[in-house]
Amino acid sequence: METHVNINIAQPKKLLVTGDMKITDIVQKYPGAAFVMMEYGLHCVGCGASEVDTLESGAIGHGMSQEQFEILLADVNEEAEREEREGTPLPAD
Repeated sequence: METHVNINIAQPKKLLVTGDMKITDIVQKYPGAAFVMMEYGLHCVGCGASEVDTLESGAIGHGMSQEQFEILLADVNEEAEREEREGTPLPAD
């Protein structure tokens, strides 16, 4: 008798937002991400540099450590996933 074992190996979750994406592209696709970035002190979402800066270069340029950037990236992705599910950005406080 042959036995088959199903092994469920978790695949890494695909990020909707990556560090090499331009800030304007992120905000255009996921408007609520702007609120998340501003909570981290990344207020450049509306300035001219956001058209050329990637999320990572903007964060590091504003003095974030690599660890802080990774937390920001996770939070931005959480918002992007929420918008994909619900279709609405976070309301402004």
